[in-house]
Amino acid sequence: MGFNRRTYREAPYRDAIARYLYLGEREKALQTAERLATSRLWAVAGPTQVRPMSFFEDPNLREFLLEPESLRRIREAALIDNGTLTRK
Repeated sequence: MGFNRRTYREAPYRDAIARYLYLGEREKALQTAERLATSRLWAVAGPTQVRPMSFFEDPNLREFLLEPESLRRIREAALIDNGTLTRK
């Protein structure tokens, strides 16, 4: 298995989410998932491109993706302001 730059850059977010969930800090875990969704990794994907599949395969994010309210928050966070790669 070779070096994957995307996975390397996502690792701190994923580690933080796992730790927050372990400590029972669900809201902080969700906020970190929102930051991951607004990261440059997502911004560089064009409107017709698929976002990183690893985001949807992460077992720690599963509960957020299954709940309508948290999924809505993640979707809104993933929106980038007018294509300038700046966070809303």
